[in-house]
Amino acid sequence: MTHWRVVLRASSIGAIVGMIPGLGGSVSQFIAYGQARQASKNPEMFGKGAIDGVIASGANNNAKDGASLIPTIAFGIPGGASTAVLLSAFLIVGLNPGPEMLTTNLDVTFSMVWVIVIANAIAVAVAFMCLRPLTRLSFISGPLLVPFLLLLLGLGSYSSSNSFGDVFVMLGAAAIGVACLRWDWPRVPFLLAVVLGASPNATFSCRTRCSAGPG
Repeated sequence: MTHWRVVLRASSIGAIVGMIPGLGGSVSQFIAYGQARQASKNPEMFGKGAIDGVIASGANNNAKDGASLIPTIAFGIPGGASTAVLLSAFLIVGLNPGPEMLTTNLDVTFSMVWVIVIANAIAVAVAFMCLRPLTRLSFISGPLLVPFLLLLLGLGSYSSSNSFGDVFVMLGAAAIGVACLRWDWPRVPFLLAVVLGASPNATFSCRTRCSAGPG
């Protein structure tokens, strides 16, 4: 394995940054990608199919999801959008994120750990079996891929709160992203501002924790 250093660095970044509530799950991939680019001997190839960038993003993605569960389970603070949904599922079934998940409901916590381990093992096995067909996706031209992705992004934005306003927010953020690419502006600070600013996830977490009472 010639890129094991990239895998270890990106996984470590995902595990450490992913534990930061609200921040880790959203920006850890940007940090891992930027670090891989700084450490690369050919940084000019990033954005043009550099394998180090692909490996860093993939390794970080697998590490950050498990790490984002730590603040969700231990403190009831979602580590990202997906764990905010998981937090609401906990409350629906009567589970109180916090000390209870590490004491009386420790079996549920360990079952989640094993689910993550087994799911990653299955995903790796399936990826190796479907490696050749999956590589052909990279040859699809942008004009064919972008409309399909915009459709999925629009559906995801609308389904988050059943509001067309979220779709317009998504389109506005996409326009800002295109402008950043066009004039070579850094995108991570903008993403940080969106995540750390007042958001529905933060309001939801505050309301649910207050309604649940202490502990």
